Amino acid sequence: MGEVRMDLYLKIQRWRYHRGNQEVKKRILDEFCETHGYHRFDNPKLVKLMNDLYANEISLLFNFFYPCIKLIDKVRIQSRIKKKYDKPKTPYQRLMASSCLTLDQKKIQKKLKLVFRLVNVQ
Repeated sequence: MGEVRMDLYLKIQRWRYHRGNQEVKKRILDEFCETHGYHRFDNPKLVKLMNDLYANEISLLFNFFYPCIKLIDKVRIQSRIKKKYDKPKTPYQRLMASSCLTLDQKKIQKKLKLVFRLVNVQ
């Protein structure tokens, strides 16, 4: 088997947030190890397959099915911070609601969404 190399994850640290580095490292390790396990990948063919998996399938999974919450407003009232969040939406829903896409791009995205709905039903 092998170990997960920790030196790869240390490059992601934020230099002013020394307490947040462990949280960032743990989050990245948890996400990676949840899908791939605690193995060392020495074979370049496996690395190429994993990169393809992340570029195609996993990114589509996160963009179409995992909603996220956006922070709209943050107000400080004495020592407390009151935060106001938007309704949970997937990145796909946010993209379709924005004015960044042309009509042709929106048609393609809607066709892709229909395919995912069919897959989700089955």
